[in-house]
Amino acid sequence: MSEAGARRRSRRSSPEAAAAPQPPKHWPRWLLPLVAGLAFGSGYGLTDRLLALQAGGPVKLDQTFDVKPFPGTTLESLRLRYGADRQELRADLERIEAEREQKETAAKAKREAAERTRQQQEASAPEAEAAVEAPPLDPLPEPEAPSPPLPSPPPPPERQP
Repeated sequence: MSEAGARRRSRRSSPEAAAAPQPPKHWPRWLLPLVAGLAFGSGYGLTDRLLALQAGGPVKLDQTFDVKPFPGTTLESLRLRYGADRQELRADLERIEAEREQKETAAKAKREAAERTRQQQEASAPEAEAAVEAPPLDPLPEPEAPSPPLPSPPPPPERQP
């Protein structure tokens, strides 16, 4: 072994190092936000003061939110251009419902009339069928007898080792 590897330092601290004052391990938690707040506040105050001195008058830094017209053609301008009368654009639900009910009742009456005519035609149909003679039906031919089943093939010969 070499001499450097054979020597080890002791883990105990020397008496001179123990006598020296140690710095505090942690800063208080409130100190960092306080310093940052003071820095931002003073920066804001200085910037505001410089802007006020350079402008010479009151400084208006806020945005204005004025009402702007919506792009495109308005309904009023189209009415003026083409001369249409002012009409209500909303749907009249009661009128639409009444029209739908009228259509349904008309369709139901039409179906009932068709059903009545069909029943009348069926009632008059037996009289017409009695007048016309039906030709006699030919009897069905008798089915052929089934053929006998084929014999099964012989089993394969067995192998012997």
